[in-house]
Amino acid sequence: MLARILNIKSSRTRTNIMEEKERLSTKSHCSCPRFRIEFSGSFCVTECVCFTLVLLGILLLGTSVKAESLQAPRFITQPSSSSSIVSEGRTKILQCQALGYPQPQYRWLKDAVELGDFSTEHFYRILNTRREDGGNYQCVAKNDVGSILSKAIDVSVAYMGVFEDQSERTVSVSWGEAAILELPAILSHPEPLVIWQADDGTQLYGRKYAVTTQHQLIILSVTDSDQKAYRARATNTQLGKEENSAYIRLVVRGGDPGGEIAPEIIVSPRDMNILKDSQATELQCIVNARPLHELETLWMKDGIPIENTGISYNLNDPWNRTLSLVSANLTHTGRYTCQARLRSGGFPTVTADAQVIVLETPMFVSNVRPETLGEYGSTVTLPCEATGTPAPSVRWLHNTQDVMSSTQRDRYMVEEDKSLVIKKLRMEDTGMYQCVATNEAGSDSVNTWLKVKTSAPIMEMPPQNVTVLDGKDAIISCRVAGAPTPNITWYYQDSAPVDPSGRLQVLESGDLLVAAVRESDAGKYSCVRANEAGQVTAAGYLSVLVRTQIIQPPVDTRVLLGNTATLQCKVSSDPTVPYQVDWFHNGQPVG
Repeated sequence: MLARILNIKSSRTRTNIMEEKERLSTKSHCSCPRFRIEFSGSFCVTECVCFTLVLLGILLLGTSVKAESLQAPRFITQPSSSSSIVSEGRTKILQCQALGYPQPQYRWLKDAVELGDFSTEHFYRILNTRREDGGNYQCVAKNDVGSILSKAIDVSVAYMGVFEDQSERTVSVSWGEAAILELPAILSHPEPLVIWQADDGTQLYGRKYAVTTQHQLIILSVTDSDQKAYRARATNTQLGKEENSAYIRLVVRGGDPGGEIAPEIIVSPRDMNILKDSQATELQCIVNARPLHELETLWMKDGIPIENTGISYNLNDPWNRTLSLVSANLTHTGRYTCQARLRSGGFPTVTADAQVIVLETPMFVSNVRPETLGEYGSTVTLPCEATGTPAPSVRWLHNTQDVMSSTQRDRYMVEEDKSLVIKKLRMEDTGMYQCVATNEAGSDSVNTWLKVKTSAPIMEMPPQNVTVLDGKDAIISCRVAGAPTPNITWYYQDSAPVDPSGRLQVLESGDLLVAAVRESDAGKYSCVRANEAGQVTAAGYLSVLVRTQIIQPPVDTRVLLGNTATLQCKVSSDPTVPYQVDWFHNGQPVG
């Protein structure tokens, strides 16, 4: 008997047992080597009689847990954006875990395409990753209540090739101009860390040198001393891999080595959108002039000197070429201008500007109740008020499916405040509704469990005993109130269901119509009204009165004078209805 109980194949029970085994294995309260109890499968439980009793208790509890009420799925762990880069050939594990009753199952999506079936495994493993495994991943958690969609994670695969062109190139510039050395093409993800080197070992740091965010090497106000070969060393920090480019030889052409050169902006700040709370965002303004030591660069925001704006920032080098916006918030949004001039004068000030917009991920203004109750047949409104920069777009999901793609979309309406209105609630509207707000900065979602309230049928007009004449129509009532509208089944004489065809018809109200009643229609009629919440039964009797009629009238008769004549007048009638027969002779009563 014990073995039969323990071989119950329930994944939920097995999980609980293994957890209990693991918990008790740290305690040495009992030791009973006389028993060994094994499950069919890949594991066994400890050899202990007292633990066997614990197992039996758990199994019994497992059967009673089913009586608990349903609980909607809710995420406790969602895919994390941290460490979303995985090296090529390695394993990437994504995690997604939810609570609910019954215990939710999981399915993963990649770029909105389903990956396999639902399972109880809340980990997803990408083995031996390749570049094509990169993409947008989400998981769906589902139980008997409904399903919800997790946040998304962008998984990328790190790789690095070699510099495509290994031939030495030459860049020629005039004395006093700025030399721009482009990074040779190389495939790498993430973008490599780039360090430029000179063939003579010169440290490329100081007023003359700048590296742009595009990994260009800028050499300002070049002279004969800058005429040498340079190369880039690219490092993929995810892979720990380095590649060296071919040398680029700088040739300095002749020119006036002593005259001043007017300021010229070589690299201008670029328009950009940045996320709120970004740690550091760099704006570059690299200017060439001669003499360089007389060059002054200042920054403005919306026409106000940067130091007077109150925003948090850093100037990353002594020459103010790089403005770093720190811990970006909405006050960092604006137009930034760099101004460059020679302190010695003689040349106009040069300027360049860029628009910076701080994006804010969607946030929900009002709390959404975890459960929403709606009366069957009524209209319900599910709120979803979200803010963000820019203003987010909103879509509604019902059990992870877009409501506007539903065949019932004529009953759905999204208001201006993004609330979802559902008209004429039906039982199939029950489930998880998720409001997903999305903008350029990201997305967020809230969900609610919509319960459509039902009520058991209540008899409002039960069947009554009905008596009718044969040939007439009879209506036997059976009217109820309930949500959803209860269905109806009629029974005759407590036996087979009535077939609503021919002379018998079930009306929209549930009443039974018996047309052109016959004597054989008499008897007991029972109606059963039922919906998801319950059922009610009532019965009534149909009595049929047979019409009184002469079935054998008198016929012409000849008799001899003085003899007795007998005239027939047979009558058919209902036995419960008395009748009398009157005779007439030439229109005058007889007798």
